[in-house]
Amino acid sequence: MNPSEQLLIVFAKAPLRGEVKTRLGKEIGFEQSAAIHKDLVEDTLRRTISNKWQTQLWCTPTIEHVFFQYLATRFSIERHLQSGADLGERMLNAIEYGLRHFKRVVLIGTDCPLIEQELIDEAFQQLKNGCDVIITPAEDGGYVLIGAKKIEESVFSNIEWGTAAVLSATESRLAASDLNWKKTKTLWDIDELVDWQRYQGMVNGFGL
Repeated sequence: MNPSEQLLIVFAKAPLRGEVKTRLGKEIGFEQSAAIHKDLVEDTLRRTISNKWQTQLWCTPTIEHVFFQYLATRFSIERHLQSGADLGERMLNAIEYGLRHFKRVVLIGTDCPLIEQELIDEAFQQLKNGCDVIITPAEDGGYVLIGAKKIEESVFSNIEWGTAAVLSATESRLAASDLNWKKTKTLWDIDELVDWQRYQGMVNGFGL
C-alpha cells in the first residue's frame, strides 16, 4: 500500500502530573503515573511508526511541551494540536483533517500496549477493501483504534467518553449510519493498577 495514501494519527496528552493516568495515579502516585504515561506514549510511537504509512502526533493541550518536542525530533514526525470541546469532537476533527489529505486514516491513543504494526496494517487493508470504518474494541467498553476512509459526525456525537458505554454507543451510531463498518479483535489498555500489573507481567515474560 502507498504510504502517501495512509495516515496514522497518534493522540497523546502532555505528561502533566495529576492530569494523565489519574486512576492509576490514585493507586501509585501521580508522579509515577505521569512517568508511565510518558513511557507508553514513546513506546506507542516506537511500535507503530512504519514506512507503510505517514504518522502524525496529535497533542493536547499544546504542541510545545518539551516532551512533544523531544518526540518530534526523535521520530521525525509532525505535531498537530487537538481541537474540540470533547474527545469525540477532537477525534472527528483530526480524522476529517486527515481525510482531506489521505485516502485512509487510522487513529489510536497511547494506552494500549498491544497495538502493533500488524493490527494497523490490517485496519488499513480493511479500509482499502471496502470498509468505511474499522474499530478495535477495548475490554473496558471503549475502543483503542478507529479507522476511516469516510466518516459521519454522528459517530462521535453525544457519547459519554471515558465510560464503559463508549463502544456500545458508537456501534449504535454506526448501525444507524450509511457507513460500512467492522470490528477487529478486542484488546485491553492501561487505566488502573490491575492493568499496569498485567502489562508488567507481559513485559517480564509472565504472559497476559
